[in-house]
Amino acid sequence: MAKSLGSSPRPAHAITLAEMNRHFDACPRCLTARNPLQHVHGGGTTERPGYCFVLINPTHRNLSTSPLYEGLRFPFIGVRAFWRVLNRGGFFSDEVLQIVEMKPWTDRTTKAVLTELKLQGIYLTNLVKCAQPNPEVPDRRTFFEDMPLFSREMLLVRPSRIVAFGQLTVSVLTGQSIRLNDYYRGIRKMGMSTEFYFRPNEGPSIPVLPNFFPTGRGSPKLAAEILRLIKRTTWPEQSERPSPRRGCSEARASFAQHPQDVNNSSNLPLM
Repeated sequence: MAKSLGSSPRPAHAITLAEMNRHFDACPRCLTARNPLQHVHGGGTTERPGYCFVLINPTHRNLSTSPLYEGLRFPFIGVRAFWRVLNRGGFFSDEVLQIVEMKPWTDRTTKAVLTELKLQGIYLTNLVKCAQPNPEVPDRRTFFEDMPLFSREMLLVRPSRIVAFGQLTVSVLTGQSIRLNDYYRGIRKMGMSTEFYFRPNEGPSIPVLPNFFPTGRGSPKLAAEILRLIKRTTWPEQSERPSPRRGCSEARASFAQHPQDVNNSSNLPLM
């Protein structure tokens, strides 16, 4: 859990992303647990991106989590499988993928990836910034504690829409449980729609587009296919958004009432 920004005398919009990242790095939860891994911040287009790609949390596979690492930190540094999915989904160029496939992964690779995210209009981040030494998902309390800062992050970045990778990510953001296979069959027949929303503590609601988890226990093939559908869709302007059905406050209330929905992987698989 990052230190609270609630005691700051400045309004939310006056807090910069750099300042927020320093709060993440001073996480008392990681200090108490003596977690040596560095936190992974968001990266890409930081002002009004067309898309915010959201995942759950980083693991030690991200090269920037090493205590010895001193460069840029954002999700999936050194994890080539993720960038292949984005490439197949139309959100990552063949040219930059060729750089990614070169070994070893270097600072040049990281900078090329970050530049590509900016060119694609993507901000990439995790719900939880604390890196794990294993692939286990955070517990319910961690999501509950970190949601206010994630909400603040979205207020600062102001994305047009969120692509939520994984059923758990969708549930945490929207407070709704869905079956991704049913959702996938629906959008193949009817096309993409905006029926799910994340509602920050301040500011407008943000449409959430569910997707399969792109690596590991997820479904890279279907994740790439949904990305292609998203890429081909013409989206309405922000002013045309309908009112959200549920938002951040409802999601937090859902955590409090149904903790097993987050903790039980049989109820909320990652794919």
